[in-house]
Formats: sequence, C-alpha cells, structure tokens
Amino acid sequence: MKDCSCSYISGGAIEGTEFWLNDLWKFEAGDKNLLLDRQGHILLLKKNLCNTIWNQEISEDLLLKLLQRKFAYESENIDKNGTEKNSDIKPMFFMIDLTNKCNMECRYCLRNVEDDSDKESITNDMIDSICEYLAQYCKQIGDKRITIQPWGGEPLLETEKIFLLQDGLKKRGMNPQITIETNALLLSKGLMKELYQRGISIGVSIDGYQKIHDSQRVIHSGIGTHQVVERRIRSIQKLYGNDISTITTVTRNSLENLEDIIEYLAVDLGLIYIKLNFVHRSCFAMNDDLCLYAEEIADATIRIFQKILELHKRGIEVYEYNIWLKSMNLLTGKKLDVCNSNGCHGGKRMIAIDKHGDIFPCDVTDFPEERLGNIKTDKDLIALLENSVGEKAYFKEKKGNECEKCPWQHYCRGGCTVHMKCATQEQDVDMIECTINRNLYPKLISLILHEPERMNQLLGYEILKKEP
Repeated sequence: MKDCSCSYISGGAIEGTEFWLNDLWKFEAGDKNLLLDRQGHILLLKKNLCNTIWNQEISEDLLLKLLQRKFAYESENIDKNGTEKNSDIKPMFFMIDLTNKCNMECRYCLRNVEDDSDKESITNDMIDSICEYLAQYCKQIGDKRITIQPWGGEPLLETEKIFLLQDGLKKRGMNPQITIETNALLLSKGLMKELYQRGISIGVSIDGYQKIHDSQRVIHSGIGTHQVVERRIRSIQKLYGNDISTITTVTRNSLENLEDIIEYLAVDLGLIYIKLNFVHRSCFAMNDDLCLYAEEIADATIRIFQKILELHKRGIEVYEYNIWLKSMNLLTGKKLDVCNSNGCHGGKRMIAIDKHGDIFPCDVTDFPEERLGNIKTDKDLIALLENSVGEKAYFKEKKGNECEKCPWQHYCRGGCTVHMKCATQEQDVDMIECTINRNLYPKLISLILHEPERMNQLLGYEILKKEP
C-alpha cells in the first residue's frame, strides 16, 4: 500500500470574508487530496481545488461547501481554540459494578479482585436505587435510550441482579440496552436462551486457540478454560447468529501468534465481530511481564489491520472493532465510542456506579480517590459532573509538546486516563494510544485515497464511492 504525503496549514481568517478556516492537514495521493481539520472533519477533493484553499483563493461555492462540512465557521461561533461552543456532558453509557468476585484467575487481570467468599456484592436495594436514579436522570435529559453494562469480576455470578436491573428500568418506562462481557463459564443453554429472549447482548472473552487461551485464562486451580468457552461460543451462535462479539486480550505471550489467533477467530469459529485489546499495566496485579511497549502495540495494530484486509481479500467477512472504529472516526466524524472517538469521555458520556452507589468517571471503581459523588446525595448528575470536570484531577487536560500540530489529536485528546494512571512513569499523554494513532491513521487515509473499495470492505458499508 502506498503512503501519502502530508502537509499542514494554520487556520485563520478567510480573506475578504467574515469566516474562519480551521487548521488543516492535507494528504496527497496523485490527483486526489484528503483534507483533515482539527475537529476531525474530512473532505476529499481534486488537487487543483485543494490548492485554491491552500492559496486563499476560495470561491463563494467552495466557501459554502467548507461551511457545510464545518471546515469554516462564523467567528462568533468559535472559541479561541477554534472549537465549537457546546456542552459534551450527557452520559448515555453506564457501567454498574455488580461484584468484584470472579470464577477465574486470569494472569493479566486488571481489577482488585477479592476472593473472600463472604465479600458482599451489590444488594437488591441498591439495584432499585440505581434504577430510580437513572430513571430520574433520563427524565431530566428527555431520553430513555441508555446503554447499561453490568460489570465485574464475572457479571454472570450476579445474573439475577442483571435481570432485576433490566426489569427495574423497564418498569420505570425506560428502554435500556443491556450488554455484558463474560468469560462464558456460567452460560448454560437455559441462561443463554433467557438472555436472548431479554434482548441482552453478549461479548465473550477468548484469547485465541487452546494453547494461547489456556496459558492466560484459567480457573483458580490453574486449569485452562478454552474447551468450555469454545463450546459456549458455538452454542451462542446457534441462538444469536452473527450477533455475538468476542474480546481477545493480546499479551507478550500471544504477540508472535497474532495472525494465527485472528485466523482462528474468523475462520475456525466463524466470528464476524471481534475485538483485540492489549493488556495494560495493572495497579493491582503483577502483570508487567505480559505488557507490551507502546511501539510494539502500534506494530501489532498494523499487523491486525493487514490481517483483516487479507481475510477480506479471501472473501472472509470479519470486522475488528478498534480498526473499524478508527476508520469510522475518519469517515463519519461521529462520536461512536466513549474512549477512542474524541478522547476520553469518562465522566462526560459515560459513568460507573459501584455497589455502594458511588459514582466514578469510568471503570476506576477500585481507586477511591476517583470517586465523584453518590447517587443518594448527588441527585443532579449533570451538575455533579460539570462541577467535577473543573475540580477533579481525572479531567486534567492531557497534552504533550507534539499534540498541537498532530493530525490525530482530535481523536486522541491525550488518550486513556486509566492507561496513564497505571503507567510506570509520569506521562503528559497516553503513549499507547498516541503511538497507535500515529501509525494506524496514515494507513487508513492511504486506503481511503488509493483503495476506497477495500475501505468499504473494512467498514461493511458503501461509504466511499467507487472510482468511475
């Protein structure tokens, strides 16, 4: 795949008008150019037309197009950084921390997991209080369509609490989308059927074929779980069809076998929706020997990208969520993900609530210092979050020396706060996300300009027009 040249122009007033042009990056591939601005908008243009923007020779027709595509703004509608004035605080994704118990002992577990059998999980009364809290919040914002992720430990250890949560929300007139990520060990045929009938989405953790999976994902006795998990996935497929996703954690143990793992998931298991995550350092577990350096993770991401393209070339339909998401970031500009579409939106578009009703900005319920409030005392969630953004260290701006002129800063915004919190050294930004973006996004833009039909395959949508 050919690379694209990139150049940058600083935004400013458009000569002879009252409008302002955003900072722009120009990617060139022969006669085709792609413009990217600081807010993540893109525009595909012929080279000669692109040059008129570069040379400040903008016609009225082109100015109208730039305004329509949000490359240009009236000066009164922007702040000093060239961003639109709006409030982004409106959580629609809620993690409910049901338990920190688990029936497995994965080598890379990131949680502060208790194995004390007397340790209490969330109570029925707290579930009811959370339902009432969320119902009042949805009434306040005028939107009933929230997403709930029951979280653990292993969330299916508290299956009845999941159903209680769903029923409690529906009883209050809400329309929640429930999605669970599970190790699948407790997924009996009867439970699968009930989850399916209730419309609850399932994501299953599987780290690859048996040798890889069983080296990392074991029960407390040390026995591997692959055979059980694979059987469960095949049973789920009979009910859910292709509407099942998997989560695969890539570690130093499995890095060398990355392509084989993807082949196993897509070909042997016939999965269409997969997600590969890289283990990051935990503050609660000795997992440093399994973690990868940022450059290794970026290289592995490109390998995943190339493997997915190769599978599509062979006629095998499969979508890797992280690659798909970053492609959609470029082509739609929509905030499809609370972590990787426009920076970390923990405490803004998502929150977590623990078993005590304490409110956290994301899955940091094991860190008491990150607590924002409690559902019993902080009745106005948006007011709580607005105050927290200005006061709490979690929301501190993440910005390094190279961010200002980085084309990918809009998507990254400094990356994952949890990655930085768990890093072994002080960082201005999340170097993992930064390094991935600097390596992957140019490859995606090259695909858009050189092989748009393959980008459409990568997305599963005919977003880009075919060449005449």
